[in-house]
Amino acid sequence: MLRHRLTLALTAAGLCASSAAAPQDWPLRQALGPAVKLQQLPRRSLVEYCPDNTCDRFEAKGPKSLALLHDFAYLYLYAHGQYLYLADFKASPSAYASEVVGRHSSSCLGAAVPANVTCVLKLLQRQLGITYAFVRYDEGHRCTVPESLLGVPSNAKSKCTKVRGAA
Repeated sequence: MLRHRLTLALTAAGLCASSAAAPQDWPLRQALGPAVKLQQLPRRSLVEYCPDNTCDRFEAKGPKSLALLHDFAYLYLYAHGQYLYLADFKASPSAYASEVVGRHSSSCLGAAVPANVTCVLKLLQRQLGITYAFVRYDEGHRCTVPESLLGVPSNAKSKCTKVRGAA
């Protein structure tokens, strides 16, 4: 019981510390650099990983959802990211990925480690209403194509907008 309380206290302290830290100091940004954009808006949060003229874009509902969306994006890119640029990130063991799984896996007991990762991702996805879109910048436009995420289809429509300052 004491161990459980200590774990909860340390987890809460870790969440507070990462929430208080500037986004450039968060683990995903530290691991992948300026290709990661983190943004908390009044009613939602966004995480984008844009290593080239394309992006993986994750969005969550809620005015204080950025810390959990960050954890989701970190774990998703680590376990399922398709970019070649992620090879080094995915090749080495990640203490932070293990921490994220440990922090959220109480509902996933009994699952093997890979299944635990997917279970945690689905848990966070349901909790925050996380959606995914593929983004491409091309010929002065930003095109966003919503796609399914972890088997959950998207109901959103694709859209392209002109990028300010583009010729």
